[in-house]
Amino acid sequence: MSVKHVVLGTGAIGRAVAEELVGRGEAVRMVNRSGRMEEAPTGVEVVSSDLYHPENVRDVTRGAKVVYQASQPHYNEWPEKFPPLQKSILDGLSGSGAKLVLIENIYMYGEMNGRAFSEDMPHRAHTRKGRVRGEMSNAALAAHNEGRVQVSAARGGNFFGPWGTDSTMGGRVFYPLLHG
Repeated sequence: MSVKHVVLGTGAIGRAVAEELVGRGEAVRMVNRSGRMEEAPTGVEVVSSDLYHPENVRDVTRGAKVVYQASQPHYNEWPEKFPPLQKSILDGLSGSGAKLVLIENIYMYGEMNGRAFSEDMPHRAHTRKGRVRGEMSNAALAAHNEGRVQVSAARGGNFFGPWGTDSTMGGRVFYPLLHG
């Protein structure tokens, strides 16, 4: 079976993307550091790769139509490790013809004070992680505008889901409630 969809990352968001694709009958490969995943969606291939190297990104995404970027370093390592990870992914996909869907958050916008979000809002991050996210997003859109990679971004706030501590609501609300 030819894999047309590659999900980088096997956390809550990567899992949700993979399950949606599988539900549509798509062949999916998921990539993480270990090559293992608890309760992997049925029919999904899970492989190990160090995505900090563009040649590894090229290898695990070869032939893909769409690549979903849901991988990230540990939260406390974002400023140092996240930009090089995303640069490697952009470089590895450059010229491949695959579309890159970035799973982003809204940290880059800073304090909203009740204002509504829109696509054309300026980045006014007030935190280090927010500034990192804004810089990464700008770099990805620059790669898109240069024609190196077709990029789109999905941005959202905190998320919830049934996968334990991988999910903000699952780890902090649902699982503690289930356990008394």
